[in-house]
Amino acid sequence: MKYQLTFTFGLLLICLFTSCDKELEEINRNPAVLNDVELRHLLPNAIAGVYYSKGQITAISAGFVSQQIDAELCVAIVNSRDRMDTYWKDSFYGGVLKDNKVLIEQASKKGNKRFYEGVGKILIAYAFGAETAAFGDMPFSEALKGGQILRPAYDSQELIYEGILELLDEAIEDLSVESEYSGGDLIFEGDAEKWIKNAYALKMRFYLHLSKNNPAYLQQIMDIKDQAVRNRSDQAVFSFGANENETWALHRWSKERPWLLEIHPLLESLMENSNDPRRTVHFNYAYSDPLFFQPNVENTIHWLKPDVSIPLISLSEVYFIEAETMLRLGSTKAAVSEMLSRAITESMEMLELAPADYQVYLDEYAVLSTSADAEADLKQIITEAYKAYFGFNFREAWNNQRRTGYPALLPMDMAPNIWNPSSGPVLRFLYPQSEFDTNREQVERAELNQNGALLDDPLWVF
Repeated sequence: MKYQLTFTFGLLLICLFTSCDKELEEINRNPAVLNDVELRHLLPNAIAGVYYSKGQITAISAGFVSQQIDAELCVAIVNSRDRMDTYWKDSFYGGVLKDNKVLIEQASKKGNKRFYEGVGKILIAYAFGAETAAFGDMPFSEALKGGQILRPAYDSQELIYEGILELLDEAIEDLSVESEYSGGDLIFEGDAEKWIKNAYALKMRFYLHLSKNNPAYLQQIMDIKDQAVRNRSDQAVFSFGANENETWALHRWSKERPWLLEIHPLLESLMENSNDPRRTVHFNYAYSDPLFFQPNVENTIHWLKPDVSIPLISLSEVYFIEAETMLRLGSTKAAVSEMLSRAITESMEMLELAPADYQVYLDEYAVLSTSADAEADLKQIITEAYKAYFGFNFREAWNNQRRTGYPALLPMDMAPNIWNPSSGPVLRFLYPQSEFDTNREQVERAELNQNGALLDDPLWVF
């Protein structure tokens, strides 16, 4: 049976928690008006919202707690129920999910528009996968139901992953049949086959998450890898704009909070100790302290450029997933090293480094030692992924760290408190205060189901 997503309380929350008369007017209009909106006008916003979410507060906070970036406010951001309220209710449920749900619904009404349904399902699966890996149990099956269900139940994380994978299967099916395309695809201009490859790549990501609890998913990764992203042109890349309201999030953070963000000492030490050539596009040597994450006049700090291009899931990540999977399934060191070399190479190329800049690095760090055991090999692969994901993929760096323990994090400057009694590493984010205000019974039930939901309580998946 297909996993049916329905409208969330996201729209209701917009009504309750914003004072914008225009939004109230839009919500109170006859929903039939949406039947007149062309899909080519709905799709760009649905796509863009997902990519902008890659720089929203949960993504940036993943960079803080995984110790890739640092700032004085990082503890305050995660150590509060209030900080992620706006993102949860407006940007996530009331934004990304709502936009793609509307896209899917309108496409299903228009006939022969399954291309749009498929893309919308991929984007919803991506978004839920990103956030359940941060929060755990969430409203999913009863999400986006508007006034029908004001207090949606929290589904277990296990059921959410099942639903995400089913959405991706449905998307692949939608995109595999002949369908009418009328414009609006900012990524592939209607190329359904390339969207299918990204759906398979996302399945590889989520299978890897699930493999900690069930190693059988490792073989499923190998079964679908050839159907996933296999070259750079397959990547679903979105380019941000130079205008202030179109820029990449880290560019805005560095401008709006000058001399606040800096590269975390853990990442700095890993890159310095290995003489990593990516330092030249991450560290700002124009300043006396190169770790301050600020753009210089030459605009050479890659992830601080306003108009960077970012993939939904990178070819580098696909190769890292494959390298780890091959290792855990017992492939030869030579075969795993070859895949690891491909993963690191794609990271270097994404940053526009030339082979001459990184060949020496590859010769040393992309080759597994013949004398190392499997655990040391895993540490090497995950550490390289950690460095490769900096700047655009903080969430997966954090997911890998919680899943494997690599790299080992430095002690946090966080005293024991009610949100983190152990003062240990942050293993999840707190549910927003608005959920306790409007849906307390369901939230408390979810906390009980997970044996707690404080910052140091582990998630089921990891």
